Amino acid sequence: MADKRLAIFDGNGIVYAAAAANRLSTEDGRQTGGIHGGIQSLKAAALVVRPTAVIVVWDSPDGADRRRRIYPHYKNRRYDSPEVSAFRKDLTAQMDVADAILRSLGVLTLRVPGYEADDVIAALALMFKPDESVIVSNDKDFGQLVDEHISLYLVARRKTITNTNFGMFTRDILKAKKLVTRNSLPLFRALTGDDSDTIPGIPGIGPVLAAKYVEGCTMPEDLLDKHHDNKGKKVQSMLENIGMIRTYMEIMNLRQSLEDEELVDGIRERLTPPTPDNRKLLALTTEYELNTIRSHMQSIQRAFRVI
Repeated sequence: MADKRLAIFDGNGIVYAAAAANRLSTEDGRQTGGIHGGIQSLKAAALVVRPTAVIVVWDSPDGADRRRRIYPHYKNRRYDSPEVSAFRKDLTAQMDVADAILRSLGVLTLRVPGYEADDVIAALALMFKPDESVIVSNDKDFGQLVDEHISLYLVARRKTITNTNFGMFTRDILKAKKLVTRNSLPLFRALTGDDSDTIPGIPGIGPVLAAKYVEGCTMPEDLLDKHHDNKGKKVQSMLENIGMIRTYMEIMNLRQSLEDEELVDGIRERLTPPTPDNRKLLALTTEYELNTIRSHMQSIQRAFRVI
């Protein structure tokens, strides 16, 4: 193992997946599946990754505003059903409790005002070079960061850039699978879209065609140069939407995070680990009926390198 290995956990994505899969609740009806399942998933991943340090990252409540200024429909929840709206409200509460429990365990968690977790995670991984970091998430967009210093551990059973369910993906593994290259991934994702971010992509272009079109391309202008003689309807549709492709790509590109001085300063101001607080942990796990977390407190702390 490397002398230093930072595990950067996507708290939002992991708790979201756990909440969707585990509909646990307290006797008075408060949802806890995301708290219980999320912390257990974090622990399980930490045992595989074996980091020397851990940071769990969350979205800031106003984090999406920056991207909405670029694309107003970004994460537009206007058409969510009442059931989905209620789930998201419960989810926010569960994330806050999960954060409080992790901090009471002594785990460093990070939320930078004005930024989404994706940007913070990307900046952390880039800041940690040349030491090794592992991003732990269920979001395939982090594949654009994978290189000789940064790996991606996918934890959720869903479609990914690897066409498999989960596991560790390094630069060599991604290269061996002959997948879309890290430099082309933001462009590929701009073409295919992302339902969770309400980015529609380009009509009629799915993953297979997108992978073919972006081969050897990293910027929208490369698509124009490569395909300008192709008169196919789908190619022409792609080229006619080059302006939207630029917009989508700007939203999805994470490699520029380190250039944002306000973000980097915000991270550095918040890198002091909290002191474990057993009294608060007992109160939270009792209130939310999380007996398993309370009884396995020390094993969780060992996995997160707190003790």
